[in-house]
Amino acid sequence: PRKDGSNGGTFVWTKASVCHVHSQIEASHQVLSSGGHGREIKAMATTPILMKNKEGEIQYIPTGAEDTTIRIWSFNEQRDESGSTFRCLGTFGKHTTGIQQLRWSADGSLLFSAAGCEEFFVWRVQPVPFLGVGAVCEAICPQVTDNGDLRVMDFAVTEIARHPGEDQNLTERGYIVTIVYSDSSLRVFRYPSPHSGRSFLLLRTGTYTTHCLTAASYLGPDTSNILCTASSDGHIAFWPMADSLRHISAKRPHVSSTAAVHQNSIKSLVTIPLDPAGLDCLIITGGDDGALGMTRCMLSNVSTRPVTSTLLIPKAHAAAISAVEYLLGTPSKESSQTHVFVSSGNDQRIKTWIVQVTAHDTPSNSTEGLSHDQIGGCISVDPPHTSVEDRLRVAVEASDAHIAIKSSISAILWNDIKEKMDDECRYLPRDLFEHYLESIRTLVSQQISNQIQRSTLSKYKLRERSSSRLKSLTDLHCTKKLHRINLRQHRKTSASMTSVENQPGPNMVFHPGRLPHMKPLVVGVYGVSGCGKTYVLDQLKDILDSEYFSFYEGSEMVAKVTPGGLKAFQGMKEEDQLMYRQRAIDKIAHRCCKSNKVRIVAGHSMLWSETEGKALPMYTQNDLNVLTYILYLDVPSDVIAQRRSDDTGKARPILTAAQLDVWKTEEKDLLRGLCRSHGILLSTLQHPIDTQTVAALLGDFKIHSEYHNFSRAKEELEKGLTLEAGIVLAMDADKTLAPEDTGALFWTAASKKWPSVVAEDTLKTLFGGPLGYSHTAFRQAALLYDEVASDQDFAEICQHVASQVSMYPEIISLLHFMAEQDNIDLVIITSGLGLVWKKVLELEGLSDAVTVIGGGRTKDAFVITPLVKSYLVGYMREEHKKYIWAFGDSPLDLPMLNKADRAVVIVGDELTRSRTMDAALKTAINEHGLQPVQINLPNTSVPRPGLPRAQLTHPLLIYDILGREWPNSTAKVVSATDTSATRLLATPMRNCAVAGPELREAHRRVGHHLATTYVAEIIGLEQPRIQHVLGRETRGYQLRHEKKTTIVALMRGGEPMAFGVNDAFPHAMFVHAKDPQDVKMHHLEGQLTLILVDS
Repeated sequence: PRKDGSNGGTFVWTKASVCHVHSQIEASHQVLSSGGHGREIKAMATTPILMKNKEGEIQYIPTGAEDTTIRIWSFNEQRDESGSTFRCLGTFGKHTTGIQQLRWSADGSLLFSAAGCEEFFVWRVQPVPFLGVGAVCEAICPQVTDNGDLRVMDFAVTEIARHPGEDQNLTERGYIVTIVYSDSSLRVFRYPSPHSGRSFLLLRTGTYTTHCLTAASYLGPDTSNILCTASSDGHIAFWPMADSLRHISAKRPHVSSTAAVHQNSIKSLVTIPLDPAGLDCLIITGGDDGALGMTRCMLSNVSTRPVTSTLLIPKAHAAAISAVEYLLGTPSKESSQTHVFVSSGNDQRIKTWIVQVTAHDTPSNSTEGLSHDQIGGCISVDPPHTSVEDRLRVAVEASDAHIAIKSSISAILWNDIKEKMDDECRYLPRDLFEHYLESIRTLVSQQISNQIQRSTLSKYKLRERSSSRLKSLTDLHCTKKLHRINLRQHRKTSASMTSVENQPGPNMVFHPGRLPHMKPLVVGVYGVSGCGKTYVLDQLKDILDSEYFSFYEGSEMVAKVTPGGLKAFQGMKEEDQLMYRQRAIDKIAHRCCKSNKVRIVAGHSMLWSETEGKALPMYTQNDLNVLTYILYLDVPSDVIAQRRSDDTGKARPILTAAQLDVWKTEEKDLLRGLCRSHGILLSTLQHPIDTQTVAALLGDFKIHSEYHNFSRAKEELEKGLTLEAGIVLAMDADKTLAPEDTGALFWTAASKKWPSVVAEDTLKTLFGGPLGYSHTAFRQAALLYDEVASDQDFAEICQHVASQVSMYPEIISLLHFMAEQDNIDLVIITSGLGLVWKKVLELEGLSDAVTVIGGGRTKDAFVITPLVKSYLVGYMREEHKKYIWAFGDSPLDLPMLNKADRAVVIVGDELTRSRTMDAALKTAINEHGLQPVQINLPNTSVPRPGLPRAQLTHPLLIYDILGREWPNSTAKVVSATDTSATRLLATPMRNCAVAGPELREAHRRVGHHLATTYVAEIIGLEQPRIQHVLGRETRGYQLRHEKKTTIVALMRGGEPMAFGVNDAFPHAMFVHAKDPQDVKMHHLEGQLTLILVDS
């Protein structure tokens, strides 16, 4: 590459003994548009209503493509720096096959998506301020077949009508979802199920014929009446449904009638209601035969068989019609209606049609009253070197502000299309839309009165209109790749908002059923009067950039909002003082929102009352709503007393050190409870206060968010992944790799070192409180680790804790074995202390082979929550295409286990393992489809009910992890006859002069030789800890799983040789067996290796 930073460079290569040199000063190509998706776009939909966000009211435009992702876009007439008028708000990728169809719910809160392999997902979509939009996949429709061979061809969604007396705000919306499959079947589901929450309840199942169903739609406003389906035999079929969705029949749906419309497959279908009662509708179909069908369907109250009449337009397109979409209608007062729709096909044409419908008094089979015409020809796409993508969708939807014309076109046509009818979406201003609508109305009136001439219509050709009025739509595919990746990460962040760990956080406001939004970042600096808050603020002003931080004295802000200033405030009644305190903190929050700065406020939660002789709470509810962090200055009481005495400029009551101690203790206890119940992070700073440390902490507060946390954890993960490895073992640490909880061990050690200031149950109290196991709780834990120990003390305690951890021998053997494999990466993702586990692995000789992803302190820049574990596993699967084996032991690991390809639950001793895991596992298995196996460590632990068992070091599991087939059971024979050592050892055994004890000793020596030379090589070794002769700890060697090895001496000849084997493996079990019946079950149960010895 060139050193000047350009895209040019020099390429040197040899060919046929000739050296070739190619040089260029710039790139040989230029990217005109990066595209919106990696592959062709298959589906699109727009929200039926305008959605509110920080920018006002907008329409969300989701697109689905063959790259398996869904992107949600918004339109802005102001172009960004890349020239795009479209902005990608989020990218969501849970599908594993190409997206085929997208539909919105009526209120725009749910997005339904369908793809191949029977994938049908429900997404809850909500705006996320400052970030765009968040979507959570809240339900997955169960598969029809075991292997997911079917394709979801289309689906229809309708909202269940509520009873008139029901509270519209309290009653949860319900939907009827009808899905048609490629095997000619349809299924009707209710979502959500009234019995099991976010799941599908199967109501009915029906079968058409042997022809594939291609489309589905309900007729009329009461959509429970008739379902219309299209199929590959060219027919549309009508399926009577129940009169009420609340009382759907258990009988199988049947076809009441069919209508032949096309010669072969129907590719698209749209229905247009003509009657408010739902008894009259128009069905527009496009077929593989290039014809356009308009079928009028009239129903009666006494029959489920509709009366149909079809008007077919042959050769409407020169090739198959792949999509039709309804644009708009202009109902006539003279009992006639006019409707406009668009069709597109593989002939590279988009055509606009107008149809006039005259009312019938009674159902009729004739096409009388149905006429059509094409408005001004079509929009062509030249050159036609490839077909428009088979699901080209064009739609026009009017709103109060604009009309959107949407289309999905294969990316290969991009440069040819953008000059004429550009890709994806086009917005018209309101005035242009009114002009366009008025033109159509003029056309309609002329057609009704005169049988309009073709020449009259020509001036409305869309080709001419597009060149002068329609804006360019090239921008939807112009989103930068980096922006797309960032929003993909945001999508994963947004998905967290509905997880079980949702708890109030320092930067989040949570409301039931809604995604969180950001709070202003306001940091309170608290402490008893005289602790030095003002001094700290003055020091921070010199250190921190005023562009990002601003500082306030709480008393000064109160004085500014109080008429008459601080003196007037002090003379007010208590309730009036409370009001002005609230105004002061609200004003700070308001300024924070306007400038997006971090506001640092010196304040207090308690003040000393001279009349009552004690400290009284002085905080307001507004303080708790606004503050995101509190830094408490914990200065010794005698120092504070001296400072108060020396500061003659302020009138303060004279307090003793003992009184100040009481004040501090009560205030810290009060703040600890208030902060944890309101999601405020609290950090206690010990004397002397290091303002550089405080500044670093404030810098962390400013940049840290759940998204930032994800990013830093991902960066740490990237360091441990290799390109060669296709398999990753992702393991939890505490109580998974070892029976110990390192967090509890740390605080036990800290409480012994500082018994007066550290509680042994610190973590238990934190996670058992209101914060639960949320991101905020783990952040609070990091602040607690910062408080309790300096860097040196923290490292020493971690080293001490590591020495107390005894990893399961089976885990150690597994890790050592997997570390030798080239195609496997080993990753530990722990919510505990990452430094402890790094030291533990170092003691086991695994530090170079295993990557540890774990935080602990704010300096680590991230914490590992259950959601982060799930995110990292999903990231490895989706971005790196790794096959993930996940190991965990508690409910906190279930999100990770559920995200992995294979899940393993480690089951420890019944007294120390998680007591809530059984219920959590049952929910994960029944509702989320988790299929784990359990491994009992130790092997004698009581299994968890309902889970299949496996042995961690069993060859079957090892081969499964490695992705290899189990080898044939042919015995492997190792010959030890031809070595010099064996010949020497075997000679006494053959010498008839050797007998008695000497012969037994000869057999023993042979057994020892075979064990150390051959058996150890076949089975392998492990490294236990041993005490060195010099008194230090070191590593030795022994047979792998020696304590789980049984040596069977086949009596009588095998006993002396078996003693030699036992000498080599002293920890193994020794069994005498004269007959097979002598080997009992307890000799084998729990053992991993069996050695039979005979001479």
